[in-house]
Amino acid sequence: SSSSSSSSFSPSSSSNDAMTDTRGGLPDTTSLSSHPTQRFQVLSNSLWAIATLQLHPSDTTGASSTPSPSSFASYRAHIEKSLLAMSSSSVGIPSSHYYPPKCAQEVSNTIWGMARLQWRLGHGVGKALETHVSTSCTQRTMKPQAVSNILWGFAVVLHRPQPSTLKVLSEKARAVAGNMTSQCISNVLWGLSKIQYAPPPDLLHALDERLGHVTEDLTTQELSNVLLAHVRLKLTTQNLRGLVDKVGRVSGQFNAQEITNVCWSLTKLVRHDGEVGSASS
Repeated sequence: SSSSSSSSFSPSSSSNDAMTDTRGGLPDTTSLSSHPTQRFQVLSNSLWAIATLQLHPSDTTGASSTPSPSSFASYRAHIEKSLLAMSSSSVGIPSSHYYPPKCAQEVSNTIWGMARLQWRLGHGVGKALETHVSTSCTQRTMKPQAVSNILWGFAVVLHRPQPSTLKVLSEKARAVAGNMTSQCISNVLWGLSKIQYAPPPDLLHALDERLGHVTEDLTTQELSNVLLAHVRLKLTTQNLRGLVDKVGRVSGQFNAQEITNVCWSLTKLVRHDGEVGSASS
């Protein structure tokens, strides 16, 4: 199945916070490690920049900025050690030397960056990130894109959050669903289906209501993934018929993988919904 594309926020910054220069490849991990007050913001901006510039050892283009696997491993180890230190002093670094995220955007960009870099979370790192996610969800200023990127990112790195984290993420998603774009809805549903977490009825209702307003904005990939989520999570929504109708209108624009996903989804849906069967024919 395809993974929804996900856009990130521009990194947050202020005049007093260090930014990471990645023009020559990965940042100097020795310099980062010796920084007396490592801020979450620095890690977030670093990951965002590296992921945006696609500085990953799997790159075979031969670009001079592409890091070696060993340098990337060192950078990754530093990031994970710092994340753990922000949540606990058990890794040998005083937690007082680390500053937690200032806003949900920093947490979202961190998880988005890890997903884009095909990260697999080390022991305890996922739980450490969840601590920051739960705190972020209490912020009234948390945007729909932050919620969707967190769910999308966790799904891409194959990390299923704890029930308590999924609960607060679901509640926040419901609260901001009315302002979600088609991409946000697609990423939320794809993410939930990937980690096999059926949305609570109130969240499903809110997403379904918003979906009715943005169905025409869905790209072919988003449409494919929304239908896929319906099947994986066995969802019943009022806008399902509208989604199937749109398939017919944009069928000539699907790529091979999207066609596969749509046909498989429709086959499954037809077995359980006569109205969908009539529309899909």
